Amino acid sequence: MYLTPVITLLDEQFSTLNQSLNFSRVVKHNTQRFKVSIRRNAYDNQSHATVSLWTPNGWTEVHRHLDIRTLLIGGYSYVATGTDWVKAAHKDAEELLRTAYSIAAV
Repeated sequence: MYLTPVITLLDEQFSTLNQSLNFSRVVKHNTQRFKVSIRRNAYDNQSHATVSLWTPNGWTEVHRHLDIRTLLIGGYSYVATGTDWVKAAHKDAEELLRTAYSIAAV
């Protein structure tokens, strides 16, 4: 029998700061907490997309997307106006979380 996971949004923030688009989301997936962090910098090598799992020792990275250019947010720049980049980050976060859930086997 497959149980549908219970996912609760605990926190979400987005900003433009230091020549970067910054997005973070913390969710509770069943009993575990996950944090997505996406930073789209002016330079690809200074950008990142990671998912961490809350453990008794703090946040532990469980997934890192290696090429920001292959994510939807990769098509945006820190000079982006409006919130279209936030919509892209939402979609990217969902995909990153799905990967992290399977890695953490929840």
